Amino acid sequence: MKIKRRNKYEFFTRIFTHNNLDKVEKVVDNVNDKVRALDGLFHIIDTTTDRVVLITDKVIEGITSLIANLFITKKSKAPKKDEQNKEKKNGSKED
Repeated sequence: MKIKRRNKYEFFTRIFTHNNLDKVEKVVDNVNDKVRALDGLFHIIDTTTDRVVLITDKVIEGITSLIANLFITKKSKAPKKDEQNKEKKNGSKED
């Protein structure tokens, strides 16, 4: 019985392809297992960074408001002195 070359090569190609697909499937399953194991770790890291960002935002907001209040009080005090001087000058001219 003579086997056609085409069929012979097809048989080996199918075996080779099947073995490779099995290996690829095992690798993909292994990677999926590892990714699932790391999901918890990534969730913890994500939650921690969100909390750190929230805290730093609050600290920066507080510092910024303190600095802004310092400049606002200095500006608001300066015009009051100028207004008092103007009132004194205006009051003395009217007399």
